[in-house]
Amino acid sequence: MRDKKRINERDISIEDKIGVAIKKRKRITFTYDEYSNTRIFEPYLVYESTKHNYLVFGMQTYDSEKPHEGTSPKNFEIYYIKNLTVLEEDFKPDSAFNSYSFPNKIRTIYSVD
Repeated sequence: MRDKKRINERDISIEDKIGVAIKKRKRITFTYDEYSNTRIFEPYLVYESTKHNYLVFGMQTYDSEKPHEGTSPKNFEIYYIKNLTVLEEDFKPDSAFNSYSFPNKIRTIYSVD
């Protein structure tokens, strides 16, 4: 269960692994929070939000709990990402993505643009 009192806790090792995936345009796989379903994700941006949380934004291409759901944009709080693996699968970011106009962002840590 999520701890609502937790503020500004970071997992730099997870951020850095996602940063490598962003630089190399590689998909990642992970589980999230207490859920066991596996997700495949194309990371576009690691950022600090206006609420001072650290998140990753990108396109979720697969969720084992909803295998027939299509690709969709998602944000995940990095603190809750577990079992992260950088895959050998490349992805091509959407050319319309622009981290400079991304809403609710204080600063960029890693970005595809």
